[in-house]
Amino acid sequence: MLKNTDRNYFQVFSVAGAPQSVAFNCPRLLKSYDLSLESDINKAKKEAKDAIERIAKFCNIYLPGFENAYVSNIADMLGIRAFRRIKGKYIYTIDDLRSGKKFDNPAVISNYPVDIHSKDKNSSVLEMTGEYQLPIESLMSADYDNLYVAGRCLSADEMAQGALRVQSSCFSMGEAVAKHIYKILTRS
Repeated sequence: MLKNTDRNYFQVFSVAGAPQSVAFNCPRLLKSYDLSLESDINKAKKEAKDAIERIAKFCNIYLPGFENAYVSNIADMLGIRAFRRIKGKYIYTIDDLRSGKKFDNPAVISNYPVDIHSKDKNSSVLEMTGEYQLPIESLMSADYDNLYVAGRCLSADEMAQGALRVQSSCFSMGEAVAKHIYKILTRS
């Protein structure tokens, strides 16, 4: 009933305030797509929707308590872990993260682990870390003075980005960029 790719990554979470609901973090698509092409994005969405339907049917049949369950919502967009990243005034590296390097203007202070998912069996990375900081300069374009980013498109290598692309860090990046711009605007 399930394809091997459906079983590759499967997480279920409780939903705060909704005791009769759960959220699934799946499926993970293993096929490589060129996500700069709308046609490939559409193919990936179709593959994901088909997998979601198979997983839902599997849960109805084989998981006690899911007999009458249904899919109430599917994300509007693909959850792409890593795609394009900006070249910032500072390129944050895994060595910065691992060493806990301190910065004058940290945008994020965290200890979230490095979490790299691989399409190859048994080669994903989950590396616990100590506290680390991300400088605001990693959110500032190296080429344009008035371009800032927040989120997984930050200026970082792949390993460091694997720790920083989570929601709590992205929220902090957005707040740090807004504060930085506000300071600039109110100085004049």
